[in-house]
Amino acid sequence: MPVMEMHKYTIQNNFLSDNLQQVFLDIDNLVDGSYYADLAAKFFRIDENQYQRVELRVILPCRRNTGGWARLANWAINHNLLHPTHVRWVVEIPAVFRQWLEKKSDKTTFQEFLDEIFKPLFDVTLNPNSNRKLKLFLEHVTSLVFTADERFSERFMSLSWLPTSPSGWSHKTPPFGYYCYYLYANLFVLNRLRVARNLNTISFRTECGRDGDNSINLAFSYLISDGVYQGILLQKSPVLEYLYYLAQIPLFISPCIFNRNKEHPFAHFFKAGLRTSIVTTGSNLHFTHQPLLEQLTIATRVWELRLCDLHEILYNSAISSGFDHKIKSEMLGENYGQNSGDFIETNLPLARILYRKETFDGQINFLRICADAS
Repeated sequence: MPVMEMHKYTIQNNFLSDNLQQVFLDIDNLVDGSYYADLAAKFFRIDENQYQRVELRVILPCRRNTGGWARLANWAINHNLLHPTHVRWVVEIPAVFRQWLEKKSDKTTFQEFLDEIFKPLFDVTLNPNSNRKLKLFLEHVTSLVFTADERFSERFMSLSWLPTSPSGWSHKTPPFGYYCYYLYANLFVLNRLRVARNLNTISFRTECGRDGDNSINLAFSYLISDGVYQGILLQKSPVLEYLYYLAQIPLFISPCIFNRNKEHPFAHFFKAGLRTSIVTTGSNLHFTHQPLLEQLTIATRVWELRLCDLHEILYNSAISSGFDHKIKSEMLGENYGQNSGDFIETNLPLARILYRKETFDGQINFLRICADAS
């Protein structure tokens, strides 16, 4: 079943000015994000899309001392943007610490940035009555996604000069890997606490490997991420591409972000057996109310995909999503999982399932033989 994502309208990806984006595509403005909520509500027509599950993506307001999580939860609940079975939310964490440093009214540390993100989550996990709306909203959040501007490439930095703790970082923008490590570390502790209290957990994803001239961010993401958006630069690093294949790390890719689609590596990743799926994140404005269908249509025409290819892409999308085991079982059958699935529920041909499984098992066995021989 298709799992779609809400567009991320950023200045670098579309023609909207900063003021227009704040007026129409922001949750924190003079209209309380009502226009943005109306766009999101189109995905809640369950009577028209009863077989469709969606993951909508929204940016967390990370301005200092603004209570971003409370604002986000109020926006989602006040506009009836939660659904028990068909809709889940992915929350984007932008790399805005540089903007914090530019405001020189007082000294700011990276620890304060982390506290702004995670302290409300720990507080509401320990004491759900402190913010009932946030508690309810977190039950529908499947993942945190870290995004950074990769157009400004980072040279690989030695760990010797990095501060020993986030409280000691107050002089410049942290590198991508530093951001990721501390976001992942805090989320790991939060998830252990939520498991102890029988609450849902939240995965960690990154958006990287799209711009720039190196793949170091993809290497960081390989170590700690549960999924990567875009990841196009994997084509320049065969070793990393092979590691992503062995780990079956999900790649969420939008075919429309390249000016020349035939040079887009999606078809190569898909044929090689990486767990690829198509999303609408990062694309420009669409012409219909079915953006994912547009993306699939473009992919089919450009790369001459067959029906079984589309079934496999949608199958990858479903198993890579953040929906819980019960909902995935209803969509895919009880036997869903790595390189296997219920071909009756998914319409994925059994021959394709067996081919992917035998190829993957062959690679694992080859590595084991090499390891034993060394």
